[in-house]
Amino acid sequence: MRNWVKLLLMLALPALISGCGGSASNAPPGAAGPPPLISNFKAAQAVLVAGNGTTLSWTTSGATSLAIQGVGTVIDASGTTTVTPATTTTYTLTASNASGSVTASTTITVDYRVTFQAGAGGTLSGDLSQVIASGGSCTPVTALPIAGCT
Repeated sequence: MRNWVKLLLMLALPALISGCGGSASNAPPGAAGPPPLISNFKAAQAVLVAGNGTTLSWTTSGATSLAIQGVGTVIDASGTTTVTPATTTTYTLTASNASGSVTASTTITVDYRVTFQAGAGGTLSGDLSQVIASGGSCTPVTALPIAGCT
């Protein structure tokens, strides 16, 4: 008799669960599958001198839409694009599908080149072309008059 009750429960339980709007699987109700995956999002160069560009690259899977903040919508699950930020910029890749969205970010730091030039009647001594971080300071440059000039 016990075996008969066990058999009845084994056969009836899945039907009762699905009849109540439940599911016999471990997936949450209404789940459309796994969320997308971003396996790679990076800049070829993390530090640039202003005016130069670098390549952003990404690899994703399972996304139905992809966008990079500051760039726009991207079509391919894996790809590259070139950016030339004027200032330090964080780019965020968002991958979405029916199960949700995931993001990944990369920051490109922009440094600045300062070049010193002497005017007529003088020369300069020191590092005349320097790359400095935003808000940073240059190393000293000395102005030297040409002999006989005042």
